[in-house]
Amino acid sequence: EEQRKDYEIRLRNEREANEQIEEEVVQEMLALKNEYEAKIKTLKDKYHDVKQKAKSYLYQVERSNNERDNNASEMHRLVLLCEEKVKEKEKEIAHLRDTLNVQKRNNLYIDYQRQSGSPAQHQHTQPQNSSGFSPQMHSL
Repeated sequence: EEQRKDYEIRLRNEREANEQIEEEVVQEMLALKNEYEAKIKTLKDKYHDVKQKAKSYLYQVERSNNERDNNASEMHRLVLLCEEKVKEKEKEIAHLRDTLNVQKRNNLYIDYQRQSGSPAQHQHTQPQNSSGFSPQMHSL
């Protein structure tokens, strides 16, 4: 009888010890679960931050590329405009050069007439318009 009581006491003590160990294991597992959930949340937050920064960076790169493309287009437009202006100025210069050559020829002709003593020296000059150039010069 006494052995049986000792056996039951020992069994009850082992059961209580096992229950205590189980409770400690459960508490440790809950603590680990909470720790890992916190780490997972931190990683998710960091992932979200990195994702937002990447989106922001990509937006900035895209905007920078668009600005570069716009600047390149504007520069191309300005180059074409400058080339057009240069051609216009070259035409003006050519026209002025032709006008100057005609004026030089007219002056040489007038000088020749003066030197040869022609009485109608001014009648041989071409009529001039209000700008001082002959109509022939404007047609060039």
